[in-house]
Amino acid sequence: RHVVALALADAGAHVHAGPCVAGDGAAAGPHYNSTGGAVVGPSTEVWLDFTVRPDGTALAVALVPFVVPPGARSIVIHAMARMPNGMAGARLACLPLQL
Repeated sequence: RHVVALALADAGAHVHAGPCVAGDGAAAGPHYNSTGGAVVGPSTEVWLDFTVRPDGTALAVALVPFVVPPGARSIVIHAMARMPNGMAGARLACLPLQL
């Protein structure tokens, strides 16, 4: 999938617990967390930080010690790079993810 007109260099993205719903940015729910939210970190959530290159492309890879269970999920692109607490600002785009 292509995300067009991302006017920033560094961004954060996460796997979210629910599906995308057009016009409702909150519908994707919280970050998917393998502990149900008891522990927040790169070993319990899928954090996909990336830098948009001048040609408009980017690559993000996350290796996690769990498997996201099947279901309708989403990848949400946030307005800024991930902070230490896992937050990454406003939701800019939502990409469907069916596992």
